Amino acid sequence: MNKIKIPLFTMIIFLLCLSLKRNFFPGIIFFDGIIILLVVTIFMSIFVVYKETHHAKRERNLYLVIIASLLALLFHTTVISIVDRSVSIFILNEIKNKNSDQNMIKKIFIKKFTHKSIDKRINEQKSMGNILLIDNNIFLSKKGEIYYAIFYFIKLLFNTDDIILNKNSQD
Repeated sequence: MNKIKIPLFTMIIFLLCLSLKRNFFPGIIFFDGIIILLVVTIFMSIFVVYKETHHAKRERNLYLVIIASLLALLFHTTVISIVDRSVSIFILNEIKNKNSDQNMIKKIFIKKFTHKSIDKRINEQKSMGNILLIDNNIFLSKKGEIYYAIFYFIKLLFNTDDIILNKNSQD
């Protein structure tokens, strides 16, 4: 297989499988992509190892699969996952759909995006074991506490927006 075919084939298989998974059996988009990527990477690695008999070419082809998988991961985390979660993309969508009134966009955001997204994210966090729901109150699990500490450290290290992570989130 020539040098461009392996990465191209890896990316196409990943995108096709992820699209099929998302359209027929949707789950948490981030994890869907990671699982599909692992399966595709393993499949392509086995494929190039068995297809190529020359050791140096086999090694090169494995590197091409790894590079393509890393590019697929980059695309998945910076494009696909963001499309699923981005406020900015929501705003672009509203403008494209002929809604140019800023106050109306805010109202639609609160009505459509905020409530549905909060419920969706709470269910995701619960299914991942990061939170516990007890008598309609939400608590961080031990795993959630660990993730919070990691994310808060990253927030401090890179000075990210206080709206998302801060020690005093109540208004």
